[in-house]
Amino acid sequence: MAADKGMETFVVLLDYSAAFDTVDQSIMLQILEKQCGISGSGLQWHTTYLQSRTCAVITGGVSSDTVQLECSKVPVLAL
Repeated sequence: MAADKGMETFVVLLDYSAAFDTVDQSIMLQILEKQCGISGSGLQWHTTYLQSRTCAVITGGVSSDTVQLECSKVPVLAL
């Protein structure tokens, strides 16, 4: 919509797969806010994506208990 109105627009693509292993999520959120100027719903989206993550395994119609992830790494499960 901004481009249609002649406003400058840009896209930032973040590869969280590598960042999960090396950067504390609170530091990442501070950088996004303070240095990149992300605020409002954009910052809230990143916060929601990075925090309060859970994991469960479902196989054969049976689900494991859901556990709270202690780090931000998104698990890759191979069954």
